[in-house]
This record gives sequence, C-alpha cells and structure tokens, in this order.
Amino acid sequence: MPPRLGPMLLVSALALLPPAVATAQFRLPKIGKKAEDKVAARTTPPPTFNDRTLEITDQRADQLVKGLQAESRALEQADKEFKGKQAAYEEENKRYPAQRSAYDNKQKAWKIVSSGR
Repeated sequence: MPPRLGPMLLVSALALLPPAVATAQFRLPKIGKKAEDKVAARTTPPPTFNDRTLEITDQRADQLVKGLQAESRALEQADKEFKGKQAAYEEENKRYPAQRSAYDNKQKAWKIVSSGR
C-alpha cells in the first residue's frame, strides 16, 4: 500500500460514518403570559395638553389647512413679483450694449471737443 493511501482511506471512512450527536442546544426562555402581562401593566398615562403638547381637534386641523393655503397664496404672489423683477432685469441687460455704445460715442465726441481738434 502506498504511504499516502492509508490516511486517505481513513479520512474517507470517517466521512462516511454518521455524525455524532455533538450539536449545541440552547434553551430559550419561554415567552408567554409573563411578557404579555408585563406589557399590559405598562400602559402609559394619557397626554397632558399644554403649550408644548397640542391636541389636534377638527377646529385646529381646519386652522392648519387655512394657514397652509394662505402660505401657498403668499408664495405664489412672491413668485409673481420675483418673475416680474427678473424680466425687468433681463430687459435692462439686453439694452445695456446699446446704451454703453451711445455713452462711449458721447465720451469720444467730448474728448475731441475738449482737446480742441
């Protein structure tokens, strides 16, 4: 028998044997009535409404909706104003090259007149 064949046969024979019962078994605590009783015993008291905790009633919800609608209208108005100012600014920028050219021509004419030529 070749020298390597012995260990190979031993390993293959061990692999064919059924595994021994050597698994770890953990027992979990029984969660049942005790946990349910603890949760039931931990009921929270009802909230106290004050300046920091606000009770949402139908009237307050309506006020909130009205406030959001007013904010939306104000934002739309501000957006219209901004777009109007933006359009005026862009129009002014379009006229700038012609205005600058006219200014430069006046400056040249003034320099010619002031130098006496």
